[in-house]
Amino acid sequence: MPRSPARSSPKVSPLKDTRAGDIRVSGTRIPTLNDDLVLVRLNAANAAPAALDPTERADAMVLKAGKALNKPGIRRESVFGSGSGRGISAYSVYPQDPTLVVRESADGLKTLGRLVGGRFRAVPTKR
Repeated sequence: MPRSPARSSPKVSPLKDTRAGDIRVSGTRIPTLNDDLVLVRLNAANAAPAALDPTERADAMVLKAGKALNKPGIRRESVFGSGSGRGISAYSVYPQDPTLVVRESADGLKTLGRLVGGRFRAVPTKR
């Protein structure tokens, strides 16, 4: 099966004759399976990276993450907010059986269950 001339040329050259509605593109053509689709890699990768605030640089973020991870647990206010927190639940793994999940509601009620198809299903507890 012969290749079309457009598919075999690695570089996209600017159009020589400019008419209304034409678009001029400079870059490298990316091979596709269809001649009607043209993908071009522009030469924008050489642009300077965005300037970051010193507090957002990797060294500062690693220190912040280290401090946060050094403290066990998460405050209730972080999960449920300062309001009623109605409809919000926190999920954690049940320590005695890792196949089970604990759902804790904003009022402190804990329910043991499993995640089935992305939904929480309570399991009967043995009393």
